Amino acid sequence: MAKFKKAVRMSSKARIRFRTQLGAEPVYVVENPGIGNSLFGITYHRGDGHVVHIHPGLSYKVKASTVFHELIHAVENGLGLSLKERDVRALEIGLTQVLAGNPKMARWIVDGIT
Repeated sequence: MAKFKKAVRMSSKARIRFRTQLGAEPVYVVENPGIGNSLFGITYHRGDGHVVHIHPGLSYKVKASTVFHELIHAVENGLGLSLKERDVRALEIGLTQVLAGNPKMARWIVDGIT
């Protein structure tokens, strides 16, 4: 953990919340108070994977939305796309509404692709 924190320049109070995959690359979601109060989240590509930093002081709803938003940035980077921030935000809002509007469908999608 210490080596990982040094590699991504995380605060000593940061903690890894989730790890997932984007193709062959790992994606870490980290609650990191070191990102500052002006950001909800930020994503870095560190050569062998992505690190999504989210501010730990956010409400659960805002954290979830922020993680979704930052994962879109990770996909964007991983696929070599170039989206404008407003497009990422539009995808975040639209996909969040679709999934939240029918959790049973969201579960069906996840079950079908895993």
